[in-house]
Amino acid sequence: MAEEKKTATAPVELKRTVVGVVISSAMTKTITVRAERMIKHPQFGKYLRRYTKFKAHDESGQAKTGDRVEIVATRPISKTKHWSLLRVIEKGEAALAAAAPAAK
Repeated sequence: MAEEKKTATAPVELKRTVVGVVISSAMTKTITVRAERMIKHPQFGKYLRRYTKFKAHDESGQAKTGDRVEIVATRPISKTKHWSLLRVIEKGEAALAAAAPAAK
């Protein structure tokens, strides 16, 4: 019988990604992203919206306020910046309008 050699492959590194809407791009090379999640109320069962804000590194400055973006966890870049921009999913104010509840 011929022996087969097994080559060791490097494990694929899975990093945490988050999709959210850019709420601020005023800082140099930094964007603030608001990610929304739904939680179920333990007693009443109603689903509630909860938000988390992340500061992400945007080297090229391509993301603007209102864009829907995907960010990925990275090494700490500064005191509060631990995320980096992966890609812009959707451009413009349409993303901001879809994420914000109607003010009526």
